[in-house]
Formats: sequence, structure tokens, C-alpha cells
Amino acid sequence: MYFNYRLSILTSVIICLFLCTACKPANTQKIKANHLTKPQCIQTQSVCVHETKEGNFSLLFNVKSVKTEIPFRLYMQYQGPLQLQSVNAYMEGKNMFMGKIPLFFQATPLTKSDNTKTLPYKKQTLSAETMVVACSEPNMQWRVWFTAKLFDKNQQKTITKQFFVDFDSRYE
Repeated sequence: MYFNYRLSILTSVIICLFLCTACKPANTQKIKANHLTKPQCIQTQSVCVHETKEGNFSLLFNVKSVKTEIPFRLYMQYQGPLQLQSVNAYMEGKNMFMGKIPLFFQATPLTKSDNTKTLPYKKQTLSAETMVVACSEPNMQWRVWFTAKLFDKNQQKTITKQFFVDFDSRYE
């Protein structure tokens, strides 16, 4: 009976150790190698900077390339004379409808030295974490729709700008 008790405890410990090591992602090195230290435009992006009379809007990524089912961060950056009030955004499949994925942007400093004195206007940065899903297509095209609300202090009015950015993802 003592032997059966020790055997059951030993079996439980082995199962626990197996479960703890089995759940560890095997591709963490690949995921870390794909991340950038400073967010930037990616190669498959349709446009990096939307230039308008109210200012410039940039979409930046914290990864070199977007891979399915791996979280990444999007940075929407506004540089202009107006105050960025809010950004509503969603992402959808362009070559295959996968539903609308809402993006929840929050104010974020891009880097510790985000207040660049050489620029005529302060950069205002928002970020959102998201990921794209895998489907039957190995390469997907995605479209991010933005609606930005800007406040003009001089004219005391709100201006709405809408634009989109396309990019590709790969299944690995």
C-alpha cells in the first residue's frame, strides 16, 4: 500500500511537469525575432503616411511582417496642428471576408523621446494590440479602416477624417 501511494505521487508529479513543459510555445525565438525595437511601416503596407491638409497620419507596426495568430501592435500616429480627440478603427479581410475586427486605440508614447523639437508639430500616438486569424488562404490581405476625430481650437469645431491602410499576412 505504501508503494502504491508513492507511485501515485510520483505519477502526479511527472504529469504536472509534462503539462508545464508541453504548454510552452515552441516558436518563441521566431516570434521575438519578428518584433521590432521601434515601430515602423512594413513592406506589404499600401501606404505609410496619409498626408492631408489637417496633418499627416501614419500607421506603424511593431513587427517586420504580420503572421497569423501571433499578436502584434499597431501604432496610429498623427502629426499636425490640431488636437487628436479619438480614433475608431476596425480591420477586415480584403480578399476574404472574415468579419470586422474592432481595434481599440489608446494614447501611447511611441518612444521615451517622443517630443521631437525639430518637428513643427507634436506627434500624437495611439496604439492597439490585435492579431489576424488563419483561414484557408496562406496569404491574406487586410484592410484597416480609421475614423479620426480632430479638434480645431481656433475655429472651435471637430473635423472627421476617414482613411484605410491595406497590408498582407502570412500563415506559418
